[in-house]
Amino acid sequence: MESKQVFGGYIKEKRQAKGLSQRDLAQKLYVTESAVSKWERGVSYPDITQITPLCEALDVSEQELVTASDDERQRRMEREVETHHKVRLAWLIVWSVIYLFVIMGAATTKSPLGPFPYDIARAVAGCLLLASFTHVPVLVKSERGMVAFCSAYLCANLLMLVEYGRYGWVGLQNFSLSFVGLLFGVCIVALPFVLAWAARRSDADALARHKGLIYLSAVSILLMFWV
Repeated sequence: MESKQVFGGYIKEKRQAKGLSQRDLAQKLYVTESAVSKWERGVSYPDITQITPLCEALDVSEQELVTASDDERQRRMEREVETHHKVRLAWLIVWSVIYLFVIMGAATTKSPLGPFPYDIARAVAGCLLLASFTHVPVLVKSERGMVAFCSAYLCANLLMLVEYGRYGWVGLQNFSLSFVGLLFGVCIVALPFVLAWAARRSDADALARHKGLIYLSAVSILLMFWV
């Protein structure tokens, strides 16, 4: 630890910054006011069992208390993390409110494109698709890109199903063609990345060696179904 005088001065500085009197701090730590006074005057050190409660009362880390100095780097990192959390929360709230207004607008406005239930379903499906880019990458902690990609693909199919579903059997037939077409397009663009990701995740040498063959086979099969 630092010298008793420096250590005591640090405790006093932090106590005053928190707006606490010596009595207030003593009550928080279940010690006498005289003990706090001795710490601050450099007469004695606090007991080792009081270090953690003292840090919590003064809102400092144990490293800062032991060295009797502020860890500016750590505090800056904590401020940046706190700011990031606030920005992320604000981002989610703003977009959630936008989606809510879109769905409410669809529920209260008669659209010439279709019956009332389809207006709401279309709005919900569209908002879910957009949420795959605005919410999923923020909420998911790992594999954000892959989860967002899968979410967007599923929501795109849901949106197509809603659009074609209002036309009955003919619409469902068109949806099946669009489903295969979208899957074909996604495979053309994204399947190499998906295979590389799967190979890394599973450590499968066979998958890594035959990525090209799997890619060409999948694309060929989907092309036959689509055509």
